[in-house]
Amino acid sequence: MAQQKVSGATAAVVIGIALVVFVVVFGRSSLAPEDKPPFQLPPEPPVEQKELTAVRQGLEPLGISVVMPPLVEDRRRGVRVAAVKAGSVADAAGIQPGDLLVSFDGRPLMQPMNLVAAVNLAKPEAVCEVVLERDGEEMTVKVTGLVPLPPEELNRLVF
Repeated sequence: MAQQKVSGATAAVVIGIALVVFVVVFGRSSLAPEDKPPFQLPPEPPVEQKELTAVRQGLEPLGISVVMPPLVEDRRRGVRVAAVKAGSVADAAGIQPGDLLVSFDGRPLMQPMNLVAAVNLAKPEAVCEVVLERDGEEMTVKVTGLVPLPPEELNRLVF
């Protein structure tokens, strides 16, 4: 019987050493999945300069710049406002940096180029409704005085 107790103790020591080696080799997160960071989509590929230029120029009538590439949490939800030009139609409507624009004149905004298209499809001087999210609350603002780009200038943008 004494020999069985020694074998059991030896087995326990071997298992303990194996567990320590496992933790050292594979790290603590392998044993504690609650410590893992939340899953996130991989970052988008870098944005090409011609796309950045097209978005910047296409949004001049509105007077805003947007976050490019979109933040992971904004993908397919809307377009995040990075800056608003003082005195612009967006400024007059109350759009602020950090707002998430969800739709423009009834058109859903899944990416910045959707916003460029919606802004430049608007009728000159029409009243356009913009649904946005600010601090977790959805609200609607009215944009007035918008003058879209002339067709020849719009055709130069890369869509």
